[in-house]
Amino acid sequence: MSIELTNSLIIILSFAVSLFLSFISISPIIALAKGKKLFDMPNKRGVHKFATPTLGGIAIFAGFMFSSLVFAGLIDTYQSLPIICAGCLIIFLVGLKDDVFVLSPAKKFWAQVIVAVLIVFLTDIRITNLHGMFGVREIPYVVSIFISIFIIIAITNAFNLIDGIDGLAASMGIISSTCFGIWFFLIENMEFAILCFAISGSLLGFIRNNVTKNLEKKLFMGDTGSLLIGFVLACIAIQFNESNLLIKGDFKIISAPAVSIGIMFMPLFDTLRVMIVRLTKRKSPFKPDRQHVHHLLLSLRYTHVQATALLSVAAIGFIIVSFLLKDIGTLWLLLILISLGILFYLVPFTFVIRKLRSNFNSKSNKKIKKPQPIN
Repeated sequence: MSIELTNSLIIILSFAVSLFLSFISISPIIALAKGKKLFDMPNKRGVHKFATPTLGGIAIFAGFMFSSLVFAGLIDTYQSLPIICAGCLIIFLVGLKDDVFVLSPAKKFWAQVIVAVLIVFLTDIRITNLHGMFGVREIPYVVSIFISIFIIIAITNAFNLIDGIDGLAASMGIISSTCFGIWFFLIENMEFAILCFAISGSLLGFIRNNVTKNLEKKLFMGDTGSLLIGFVLACIAIQFNESNLLIKGDFKIISAPAVSIGIMFMPLFDTLRVMIVRLTKRKSPFKPDRQHVHHLLLSLRYTHVQATALLSVAAIGFIIVSFLLKDIGTLWLLLILISLGILFYLVPFTFVIRKLRSNFNSKSNKKIKKPQPIN
């Protein structure tokens, strides 16, 4: 059997096994959550009206970890996988405790710092070069450490924050991981290709029960799942950038940092936009509110599935633009993506403002009494 065929079979199996394990884990997890009354209860900030089990991240973690460890063991060499899996275990436990008992934001943040430090110091997953952005290429070791830790924490939380409506975080995770996975497969980096398709398969096995209207089968991933998605994709994105420094040929990407941002554009840009909006209103950038783009779409009477589908199509669009313009330079591509992102957000935001004003005016008119005729 040829090497190409063997690699293809390993990728297919890593995807299929993670999907299968995630899928068959759902029913027992729902039964466990209901038995122990582990629900996400409706609240003022949330968009759900019914108590829903929140342990879907367990299924995602089980499928991803099993498939990654088994199939990565079939390839000749792997270096970073054991440390990444160790980091995933810590992230999983932190998310699980938050879903069950609720952790303070400070404790979750410091746990992420510890995991990021673990990855940066014990693996080669570290930003060492800015690919010519702002005229900078190689960066000092200390600067590299701080930038890498920041990137891991930022991406981890971006996917955590976008988990606000049914199917959205899972869809973003599937799209981003599949895109990265295809590229790693093409350059024959099987270690990271397996990681990508393992997380993609586990999310696909989960998403059906996340978007269903059947409340008996409905399940949220919780922080257990969303933090895991963000952490894994953070490691993958950094490796994507570093790999482009080493390879040559058709698959080399000149604007790798901007392309990696484009692959994860919706979660990253939405998080940045929301924080800027909060700061302009003199609020804490970390204080929860309903400013995310999925909240705006719900205000326009989109259903959860419709909003998720629209944002998924937009995410694919940003990826296509990123690869079509992959060689124009990191800064130029980044500016184009940001400009397109602003345009994308202005449209729903404008409609929301108009809708709110219209509702306000109609209510005000109803309160105005007609003048009584003078007898």
